[in-house]
Amino acid sequence: MRINSKLHPLGLSLFVIVVGAGLALAGTEPADTVPATSGDATGAVPPQIPAGTPILYDQINSCGTNATSSQNFEPGFDAFDDELADDFVVTGIIWQISQVNASGVYFNGAGPLSSVNVRFYANAAGLPSGAPLCEFLNVVPTSGGLPSLVIDLPGTCDLNSGTYWVSVQVNMDFGTGGQWGWTDRTVQSNSAAAWQNPGGGFGVCPTWGTRHTTCGIDPGVPDQCYSLGGLEVPVELESFSAGD
Repeated sequence: MRINSKLHPLGLSLFVIVVGAGLALAGTEPADTVPATSGDATGAVPPQIPAGTPILYDQINSCGTNATSSQNFEPGFDAFDDELADDFVVTGIIWQISQVNASGVYFNGAGPLSSVNVRFYANAAGLPSGAPLCEFLNVVPTSGGLPSLVIDLPGTCDLNSGTYWVSVQVNMDFGTGGQWGWTDRTVQSNSAAAWQNPGGGFGVCPTWGTRHTTCGIDPGVPDQCYSLGGLEVPVELESFSAGD
């Protein structure tokens, strides 16, 4: 018995389409269904800070290739709400901080963010401590929906000499925008960056811990890329406590 091995042209076309689709699907990585602690920051663009902005502190340099999550998610992902902070030192004068700039990226989605939360903390044993000294919630960045942020605060955070921490946390739904990450920095200034996930969704650091060691996020890359803008005020011209 002879078997006819010729395929009808239409059947051959359908065969090619089905097989081709299967190969395309096999080579596509599925999107994450839950948030991750970090994402790829290769090619991240620094924040576009307006010319003439007075900068008090700057470590937007030596930026790495990963970014760490710092985000307030929608209620369905509250367990994954996390916060990232880095420290700085005020010496001999008072800083009136009015702007925070942070290098960042979107991952697991394309954004855009809706607003950000900025907090300043006291320092204790190389980690943020206590309730925020200053807190600015739901601030819409001057940089709009760009992932590298220029954040003009609605007021100033006035800090005397000492060591402090600043955190930048994006408000964005994971289901529609994905995630925002603050770009990690390969060089350490002062203490290494700190991270916390109070809801425990990630299973590490439910309270503040050193990001790259205790929390195990981007090991060996200790800091974050950011700068602070504002004014320096001689101590003799002011008589108030940090955070007033």
